[in-house]
Amino acid sequence: ALDLAPQVARTIAEKEIFEFVKENGGARSDLSTSTVDVFEIDLKFLGEFWTRSNRTDAAMEGAKLLPPIAIIGLVSSYDTFLASLLRVVLTLHPEIVLTSQKQIPFSELSQFTSIETARSTIINREIEAILRKSHHDQFDWMQSHLNLKLKDGLDVWPKFVELCERRNLFTHTGGIVSEQYLRNCADHKCTLADMKPGQQLSVGGTYFKSAVETIYEVGLKLCYVLWRKFEETEVDIADKDFNYRAMELIDGRSYSLAESLLKFSHRVHKIKDETRRM
Repeated sequence: ALDLAPQVARTIAEKEIFEFVKENGGARSDLSTSTVDVFEIDLKFLGEFWTRSNRTDAAMEGAKLLPPIAIIGLVSSYDTFLASLLRVVLTLHPEIVLTSQKQIPFSELSQFTSIETARSTIINREIEAILRKSHHDQFDWMQSHLNLKLKDGLDVWPKFVELCERRNLFTHTGGIVSEQYLRNCADHKCTLADMKPGQQLSVGGTYFKSAVETIYEVGLKLCYVLWRKFEETEVDIADKDFNYRAMELIDGRSYSLAESLLKFSHRVHKIKDETRRM
């Protein structure tokens, strides 16, 4: 659909103009050919014609922006998910961020109506600070503060980094490759074509499908690992839910993604033998 968006926009727009000139003008068979229909319209319709023509141009230009906007929205959805996930973890275990080094000025502390309000404010600020980091730095923070090796077994990591870096390009440079993009991708061993600074990146249907699967995989694995660590009484529930998600993917013929998830869960420690066999 993303690949076809500009063509669809052009077809719809051209149809609108064709119907307008057909209704308000006369066909010029002497100027028309087998591939081009020519119409003549009165000058009184010229203003309306140019309005429709400009609207057509704007629609086609807008359609070109749909693929980058889709990538920006996809990564933004992940950011929202991560914020919600961290809020759950830090609310259950505020000691992760409420350390003895954490200080609040007395003038600000006196404005809180309760300890709970102060705790919630500190947690929200911490989450906001985490989200301002790059996506790979966010994982470094989680590995350090949550005492987890989140990148172990995360084979999709290079794809995830490249996707987030590409989103940054679409947001800040209109998709023009920068030195920072190339440097960050190289640092995380992302597979890139022979890209150079100044190149224009695009998004096709194949790339977007891969991007959706990448976000799904990273988000689900992250949720699974944190669920098992911070809700030890629900480990079996988390394992069964993870298996169910993989079965849904198999049912939907997303075999590669399901295989990646199941290989990942098979390496998890203290998983019931019945679930592991499934």
